[in-house]
Amino acid sequence: MAERLKTLLLDANGSGIKTLGFTTLRGVLGLDENSTLPFGLHRNRTIHDRLLARQYNVYSFIGDWREAFVQSPRLAVTACDINDYFGYRRQLKRIRDYDLIVLLHSATGQHMDVLLATEAAYQNRNGRMVVFFSNEYEFMAKKAEFINSTGTEFVCTQLPLDLASWIYHYDSSQLVSTPHALNPRLYRDTGADRDVDIGFIGSLYHRQIGDKERTDLIMYFNDHGVAHGLACDIRLRNVPREAWAEFLNRCKGIVGAESGTYYLDSKGQTMDTVRRLLLRDPDMSFDEIWTPELTRDQEFRSGKAISSRHFEPIGTKTCQILVEGDYNGILKAGEHYIAVKKDLSNIDDAIERFKDESYRSRIAQQAYDFAIENHTYDHRVATLLDQVLDPN
Repeated sequence: MAERLKTLLLDANGSGIKTLGFTTLRGVLGLDENSTLPFGLHRNRTIHDRLLARQYNVYSFIGDWREAFVQSPRLAVTACDINDYFGYRRQLKRIRDYDLIVLLHSATGQHMDVLLATEAAYQNRNGRMVVFFSNEYEFMAKKAEFINSTGTEFVCTQLPLDLASWIYHYDSSQLVSTPHALNPRLYRDTGADRDVDIGFIGSLYHRQIGDKERTDLIMYFNDHGVAHGLACDIRLRNVPREAWAEFLNRCKGIVGAESGTYYLDSKGQTMDTVRRLLLRDPDMSFDEIWTPELTRDQEFRSGKAISSRHFEPIGTKTCQILVEGDYNGILKAGEHYIAVKKDLSNIDDAIERFKDESYRSRIAQQAYDFAIENHTYDHRVATLLDQVLDPN
């Protein structure tokens, strides 16, 4: 068996100055999420949660990607949180010891400030560097600065490659398509009683995203599900991934849509403008923000993409009712999900098809068979390593 690659895996358990302080203290004390706090600190619930909680546990893909890298038989992984001030800098001093450096979505997802402050250290590496991006519509200038200054070899995008090539203009980086995937160890059919017909747990898209269709579909079932004879459980909040997996196993169906914005520009300027508008007037409505004047002088493309939220129900064999879309060319309407038109004009037909138990079960099973064969996180990491080790 080939020697495993020494890999530095960088992520982040939250952002902000308080997170930096508590994460650094956690590192100094040598704690992890399963630790018992010393010095009687466990009696203070706030301190306990700050030191040990996984702040991003409501975003399952963050843990799913991390676990897939750690469990890869081809890698010998050292994981480090960039918010651990001393631990992170110790690893940067040793960066020449690593064959591979991987920065996950959580490390790059919040403003890039910590990474930009330490970018010079990455120039001393011997190994290749792989950087994952999420929210590929904001802080684009900062992302470009980091990638170009460090000479990052591989940039991993959730977007289709033709779209990513339009957005990213990096000097020496190769774009790699790495959409989210299925974690079958967590998201699996437990055989639980499915007492919910249509479910949803999560946040509605913020107005700055420039999308109302997902919200319209979710709220349709919230407001009209009972009239269709459906038992609906719609909760507008996020929950830890273990609770999400349990909820999916209670649901016959789940609703959703592609992630991302319709108003993607190559420099992220539109999102910056919208953010400033909302800072001045937090009560602006969607229509007040997304006026013709806002979008008139920019070249846009749709940044819609598949997300981890589409694979998680697949793992639990929960049928999905989704707004029609491309889903990175991975999921197909009528084969892997029941499609609803963007204006909801076929909602009655979609509900009738969903109520057909045989049809609903067939859709869920086809989606599961397809994903388990081709689209798990283990598949993604293995494919990425093939490209990194043999980029030609």
